[in-house]
Order: sequence, then structure tokens, then C-alpha cells
Amino acid sequence: MKSRIFISSVQREFAKERKALDLQSRLKRLYKCSPRTISKAYTDATKALNECEEMTFSDEEIDKFLPKELRRSKHAMDDGITNR
Repeated sequence: MKSRIFISSVQREFAKERKALDLQSRLKRLYKCSPRTISKAYTDATKALNECEEMTFSDEEIDKFLPKELRRSKHAMDDGITNR
């Protein structure tokens, strides 16, 4: 026979509030350890990623990491690995 646990609405609300407080506390700790970002740094990073294409790769560069079957470029460098 299965037993059922009955929780009063007061206990349920208390549990919900406690869970919310716990999540808020964990989030606060995460934010405390995260690096600070100022507006200028955000603007500079956005510009670098969008305009200067920093941290991006060309199709040829990506092809060097992929197996021959997945490469886009027909002239991609041979990586010396034979596919079996």
C-alpha cells in the first residue's frame, strides 16, 4: 500500500519561500565571484566580436579540425589522419 504525505498549505508556502531564498543566496554567491563588467568593456568586446571578427574562424580554419567528410573547402589542408 502506498503511503501519502499530506502537506498543509502553510508548509507548502514555507517550503516555496525557503527554496526561493536558497536560490537567491546561491545566485548572489555566483555574482560575487563573477568578474565585473563596465560599459566600456562591454562596448569594446562587442566591437571586437562583431566588427573585427575576433574569436571567429574562417571556413578554411574550421576545416582543419574536421574530418574530410565534413569539410566545406575542397582545398582544405590534409591533417595527416586517415579516416577508417
